[in-house]
Amino acid sequence: MGNNLRQKMPVSERAKQFMPFAALKGLPEALAQVEQAHTATAQKELSEEMAAELNNSLLSLHPGCQATIRYYKAGHEQQITGIVTKLDTTFQYLLVDGTLRIAFNDLLQVEKM
Repeated sequence: MGNNLRQKMPVSERAKQFMPFAALKGLPEALAQVEQAHTATAQKELSEEMAAELNNSLLSLHPGCQATIRYYKAGHEQQITGIVTKLDTTFQYLLVDGTLRIAFNDLLQVEKM
């Protein structure tokens, strides 16, 4: 048929059209959020004995000591081992590694290293 107006696509460009792509942007993140919401659990209430043990553990902490802390955050139990940066009894929170702020109400267990 005669005159071909299009130029041939280079081989390097042809390969790009078959590369995988995200058809729906943000879908993996949205699915992860939904899954996390479905696996969330209610925060357990501490027994009197556990609360007393936690209180004694908090009294033994001081800035600069290392501790392993189990706490409740966004429907899930978390655990961190780090350096206690601040222990604020007025506003009732614990600062770990200078960035992570954990409210006393969210604490489950504290173990000084």
